[in-house]
Amino acid sequence: MRLAIVFVVILAMAPGTLRADAEAPAEGEAPAPSAEAPAPEASRPLESSAALGTPRPSLLPLVAFDTYGYGVDPVVPRFVVDRLRARLATRGYAVFDGHASREVAARAGLPAAPSALALERAARVAGVGRVVSSQVWAEQGRYVVQIVVVSIDGSPVVAGRVAADAKNLGPAIDALVDERVPPATDFDREAAARALAPSPSPPVAPLPTLARDDDRRPSHRGAIALIAAPAIGTGDDRFAVFHLRGRLELRVSDTFALSVIAGYANLPSGGQRAHNLPVLGQFEYKAHLADLERLRLPIRFAMGYLPYNGPIARFSAGLNLDLGQDWELGADLIAPTFLNTPTSSHLTFELALELVRRFGRVRR
Repeated sequence: MRLAIVFVVILAMAPGTLRADAEAPAEGEAPAPSAEAPAPEASRPLESSAALGTPRPSLLPLVAFDTYGYGVDPVVPRFVVDRLRARLATRGYAVFDGHASREVAARAGLPAAPSALALERAARVAGVGRVVSSQVWAEQGRYVVQIVVVSIDGSPVVAGRVAADAKNLGPAIDALVDERVPPATDFDREAAARALAPSPSPPVAPLPTLARDDDRRPSHRGAIALIAAPAIGTGDDRFAVFHLRGRLELRVSDTFALSVIAGYANLPSGGQRAHNLPVLGQFEYKAHLADLERLRLPIRFAMGYLPYNGPIARFSAGLNLDLGQDWELGADLIAPTFLNTPTSSHLTFELALELVRRFGRVRR
């Protein structure tokens, strides 16, 4: 009996829980809204302007290169540049550290005491808006610090100098920076961005079309020529020589050719005429004459042997006319020829005429 009474009391104290279990919604049926749903969140109060601070622009990158010292202890330049970098960092600059600054100086090839143009080049290499160069030396018992500030936004170059004893050198450097280095807020970032942007390449005139390797090939692989060449010897006897020879030519390119020459030569010999068959090898270069496509200037050098006599050498220059249909007409207008006989050497001058038949046409 007592257990039944306790059970009834528990049911009376927790009606919502048991009722919710007993009255669970059927499958597919939406649950009934809870009577104990939380109250909507209270509206958040609006923020006041008292919590807002002054907007701060982003820091401007700046390189302060190592200070160059003249006749002072090495610790002095290090003190000067450390003080400069620390002071610049308070004026809105993101200052490169010593290692990064030395890397920029090395990449830009910066000398110990750089000019304004060299500093501007270094600023472009580093991609920063401003650079500062500094020097220090001793004068009349005080240290003299000089700085040069170069900007790439079009601002003029700024220079300044201060002198102080060792005790007051730090505050003097701070005052010099405050006076001569413009604050970062005065920097024209848009102008600097334009200056740092790679300049557009100027329009380049198209190069003239160069001849392809195929175009430098000869029109024909070879040629044969029939040559008639009277000659007059120099000296007191004024002897006459007549040559009738043939040439087999291999054309290496449009301008170079190699040839073998053989033929008949009628020569003087002790008051009589002698007959001979000289053989020569020849190298030829055909130069173009301005825009005259059909006219060439052949320059030739040949060496060979005159049987029973000795070596023979010939140099010539003349004209060559393309007649079309595989034919050419040529003339050697200047042709000194050197002949060696068992008793003496002779020099002759030829006037040679030739008819050339080309063969082995090259397809283009």
